[in-house]
Formats: sequence, C-alpha cells, structure tokens
Amino acid sequence: MKLNTILDRTDTDEVLREIAALPTYRTVQVRGVRQESPSVHYQFYAELDRVNESWYYFRDVAGGQARSYSDGVIRSSDPAIEVDYPRGMPSEMQMLDPRHLHMWGGHSSFYPILAQDIGQHSSLITFEHTDDPATRPTLAIDKRTGIASRMVNLGEITILTDVRVNVPLIRPESVTFKPITDLIRPNY
Repeated sequence: MKLNTILDRTDTDEVLREIAALPTYRTVQVRGVRQESPSVHYQFYAELDRVNESWYYFRDVAGGQARSYSDGVIRSSDPAIEVDYPRGMPSEMQMLDPRHLHMWGGHSSFYPILAQDIGQHSSLITFEHTDDPATRPTLAIDKRTGIASRMVNLGEITILTDVRVNVPLIRPESVTFKPITDLIRPNY
C-alpha cells in the first residue's frame, strides 16, 4: 500500500486487497460505542464467525435490540429476512471485516485517497467522496487483526472498545453495558 502519498481512484483495488489480506482470526467478539450526533449515542456488542459467515449484534437502544445472521437468514423480528452474506450487516459489524464496508469505490461514491501508519500497529485510511472532495471519512485499521477499530463518517463516530479474537462465541440474549464516563482513548 502506498503510504503518505495522495492515492488515485485506480489505487482502490490495491488498498482493498492489502486490507483483505490482514485478518488472521476465525472468530471475533467486540464491544463498542457509536455516536450519531452530539446527543445520540449507543453501545453495542457484536460477534462474527468469518469461517461460517455468521454474526450476532446487540445494541443498547430501547431496552436492547438483537439481530443475527446465519444460514442465509437475518433474524431480528418477524419475519426473518433471507439475504446473501454480507448483505444486511450493520456498519459496526462490517468494521470487523472491513472488506464489507460500503466505502470501496465500486460499492459507493467513496474511494481511499490517503493511507498512513499511525501509532504502533494501525493504519489510517482517509476516503474522499467522488462528488464532494471535502467529505472525507476515516478508518483506523489494526494491522494485527485487520479489524477497523475506529470509523468516522459524516459526523458519526464508531469506536471498538474491547476486541477479542479467536474466542468462543456465545450469542447472549442480553448484554450489560457500563456507562461511558470519560473520553475513549485510542489504542493505535
């Protein structure tokens, strides 16, 4: 991946290939927080089984909302929805396997314009909108796991606060979250 230089739209496939080559885990379990506006945020818990292409997602909105996907079916409420993997995956889930984020050229109006190493083990990728160059989402990717640990997109911020790879997946019926009382410090 070209670092610290402006990328062209034609570099998108190369950047995506290098990101796709990073993940080394079979399963991942995470907790995180998403801020949609200064006054709206929620916490979430997610599990992804990359091998079996299944996932579980729970967020602390309105008493708790759970969704899951396995065997071609998303289950959240009746009726269940049949879709091909990875369609229907919340963006917080897509961060666990960034190949599926809707920010890669052919899938959206965004393409990567800059890749930088940050901290001890992360890369920061800045994207640009094809019609508005001032619209620039960012994605911090942990090079040890290939997981996007932080995403800032159009005023929304999503941060993974606890990441565990290659652990048994439990799909809990409910999840307890600790209140957020301080700034979430980055671990790059």
